[in-house]
Amino acid sequence: ELSQDEIPRLREKCEEEKYTFAVMDYLLVHADVTQMDEAEIEMKAKCDMYRFRLDLEASGIGWEEFLRSMFYTEEDMLAEHVTERRNREKVMILAYAIAKKEGLTVSEEDFDYYVSDMAEDLGVTEEDFLQANPKEVLDEVFLVEKGMNFLIENAEFQ
Repeated sequence: ELSQDEIPRLREKCEEEKYTFAVMDYLLVHADVTQMDEAEIEMKAKCDMYRFRLDLEASGIGWEEFLRSMFYTEEDMLAEHVTERRNREKVMILAYAIAKKEGLTVSEEDFDYYVSDMAEDLGVTEEDFLQANPKEVLDEVFLVEKGMNFLIENAEFQ
């Protein structure tokens, strides 16, 4: 059950996601990214699918039961995860390239904000989050986030 304090934050997140998805859809249709490692994408998709399977089972839904209810085979599910992962990777490459081209950087203040936000979203302490994620990786992830924010802020929505 949601508390009254959580509702405004969730509304804000949903509003942000609406614009993020619009920008992502535009990029996926109009941008060409050729530097993608298909073997790595498939490996990451298998990891995504494995995590999804664990989440299902943790919530009491069996993997086979889920596949039957969706009229999917395991191969169908993997193909869907590969497509989703390829799209995510493509958008991340583009957002990172745009952030670099625009000279965007992640300040210490930005870094602290992103760490706090992500730790809260994951339900862990900032210290635990930082211990599990190397700063160099987080700097790149946060630069991608800044690139996406730049695109969203500068996009003209109709």
